Amino acid sequence: MKKSALLTLITIIISVPLPLLFADSEGEYWNSYKASLNLNDHLTALVVPEFRFNNCLENYYTHIEIHIDWKIKKWISLCTNYRHIFTKKDNGWELEYRPNMDLVFIQSLENFNLSNRSRIELRIKNKDASFRYRNKTSCKLSKITLLHIHPYIAEEFFYDFQVNKINKNRIYAGIEFPLGHKFGAIASYILESNKREINWQDTNIVKLDLKYNIN
Repeated sequence: MKKSALLTLITIIISVPLPLLFADSEGEYWNSYKASLNLNDHLTALVVPEFRFNNCLENYYTHIEIHIDWKIKKWISLCTNYRHIFTKKDNGWELEYRPNMDLVFIQSLENFNLSNRSRIELRIKNKDASFRYRNKTSCKLSKITLLHIHPYIAEEFFYDFQVNKINKNRIYAGIEFPLGHKFGAIASYILESNKREINWQDTNIVKLDLKYNIN
């Protein structure tokens, strides 16, 4: 019964057209698939393809990312990543190469877990290269007994060294829940704000992440 309710919720999230969800603003739907393999007690390898759709449900962005996550201590981890990105432009698909590195601090408290991720990205496209810094602070609340759901909230800002300013921000709210022994999912709402010259432009995003642990 619980699994049926979860599958119904996921079907609704995937099926509802974005124009109905956000009739008066920009809306997008993102979804990713994460496969993880525990190499040992400290190292985890992950492969994450992701697809993004605009409010007409047209795919405009795709990437595949490879992670190596090294858990140095219980409270700190270091991740080396590479993201291969295709973005749809007027003249075709633009390719971007994006190696990046994360430093993550984790603090487990009685009723919630706090984490802070600092990321440095090297963005290479059209033979140009630039650096960007991202910082994401997340809070995952204790499990709600019904359906084993973990609510979470997060905030992330983007500092672009090419323009020397913060020009993007994301606020996240969602739930994480299991779908079986090795499967899980995260359903999220994201408010993304982008700096366009003087004004900030908001985009409402519905995202579904599906996870699979190979071990």
